Amino acid sequence: MPADEQTGLARDHVDRDHANSDRLNDITERLRSISEDLTEFGIDVLREAVDNGATSRPPIEKPLAAARRSVEKAINLLDRATR
Repeated sequence: MPADEQTGLARDHVDRDHANSDRLNDITERLRSISEDLTEFGIDVLREAVDNGATSRPPIEKPLAAARRSVEKAINLLDRATR
């Protein structure tokens, strides 16, 4: 294969890697936003329960916390993939 073809292939590979990295970064940022939303929702649920005199954790808070932890794990996996 001529050198100019090899250079073109290498450039295409770099462009593709950059596009994939940008896409992963976009997804990671959306996941961070979702994590923040889940955290805020969980706090709101707890605050409302306390305001209403609840003495135990509302049932919805547990799955919200589990979902947030799962999203955080996904963020960590994607962060490692883009290093």
